[in-house]
Amino acid sequence: MRQRLRAGWQELLTVIVLTVVWCLLWGKLDAFTVIGGLVISWMLVAMFYLPPLEITGRLHPISAAYAFVRLTLDIIRASMIVAVQALWPWWRPTGAVVKFDLHTTDDLIITLTAEAISLVPGSLVVEIDRNNGVLYVHAFGVRTAADIERARCQALDQEARIIMALGSSAERQAVRGLAARRRADARRGPHHDSGSDSTQAHTSPVDLSTPTSREER
Repeated sequence: MRQRLRAGWQELLTVIVLTVVWCLLWGKLDAFTVIGGLVISWMLVAMFYLPPLEITGRLHPISAAYAFVRLTLDIIRASMIVAVQALWPWWRPTGAVVKFDLHTTDDLIITLTAEAISLVPGSLVVEIDRNNGVLYVHAFGVRTAADIERARCQALDQEARIIMALGSSAERQAVRGLAARRRADARRGPHHDSGSDSTQAHTSPVDLSTPTSREER
């Protein structure tokens, strides 16, 4: 009986998460979208096998609200930047596919991180390696190493905010430690050796030329 209740709760949670993803993809939160998302999510759970959704942490309301507000501001800011670039007559579009090693292998956090990154104009997750916690992200407007570093920080910051909202105590503590080290490296300056290793460990740039090409793995 206990196992059946646990399985039922996991299925319900999966339906809820899929419905949230559905609403995010449509960009609307009306009754038609929510009901349609619930129906489609239930059909997916009933008709197709999905791995159990294990929740390692719990919801932290303040961190979740902060993550939502920051995501909204990032979408607004990036929309304005992309609009200006698209209308600028001398702008030559460039981009790169960048590899990001995430700090978690939790399926839910990886999924929400990929959704958050893709919702921000100018960035799109093109591949997910869930076994190793790796995302391949197409970043628009990337020309220099500084642009790659900026894209890296934005993606990892999205993951960090989602971990703070949903992660376990150990994951949240690890995120705080990483943030403290990044602040310490920033105070030491860009030429400090200890910061360079952490930067290279999480970003693998691909060809910066136009058109974009993928790095061979």
